[in-house]
Amino acid sequence: TTAAPAPNGAPSSKEEIIAYYCTAYNKIGTDNGKITRTYDYTSNYNNICQVGDNAKIADLASSLMTQFMVENTEAIEKTFAELPPKAVANLSISADKVSSATCSDKGTYYEVVLKSTGTDSNPEVDSPAGTGSAGSIGPVLDPADVTSAVPASLVKFDGLHTKYGTATATAHIEKATGHMTYLEYNTPSILHFDKVTALFVVKVENCDLGLLFQQKYTIAY
Repeated sequence: TTAAPAPNGAPSSKEEIIAYYCTAYNKIGTDNGKITRTYDYTSNYNNICQVGDNAKIADLASSLMTQFMVENTEAIEKTFAELPPKAVANLSISADKVSSATCSDKGTYYEVVLKSTGTDSNPEVDSPAGTGSAGSIGPVLDPADVTSAVPASLVKFDGLHTKYGTATATAHIEKATGHMTYLEYNTPSILHFDKVTALFVVKVENCDLGLLFQQKYTIAY
């Protein structure tokens, strides 16, 4: 991730594109970029909602979906620390964590697209924020957000895992300044539970809930 851009100013190899992306991302923090989240939507990915045929478990799944699957188009200012991947002050991504990296010339800026190594058929499991493949490229789910969404007195989750398909980050980077002015994340995932116990009586095994995280940001300097 320390490779220099190609001589003509446009990064071309995967390593160069990743380095260019990370440099521009980190400049948001060092150059005091004003970050605005313009879009935030969690939707049901591929209509996946496999929770068995028990009404109580289905109600719990519906409650989780209601809390997570919200579309927000209000412009909200964010700090650099809140920008995915969260808690990463100096982003660095190794080439083996990226399945593809492209850079397109858009006139005054380059559009850079990074994709994670996970796929629907071969997902990355439990990628922490800031590490792994999906966690380096975009927002990932904190298991605590799931377990806290439903009272522990009502439900117990065993074997909670998040399986990530191909996460994508799309950025606009100004040629003249190297500033990242637009950032979009798309992270498909499947929330998997080895076992769900409701009211300590009803038990369902191998539950899956598909979640697609979509976020858009603008950055001004």
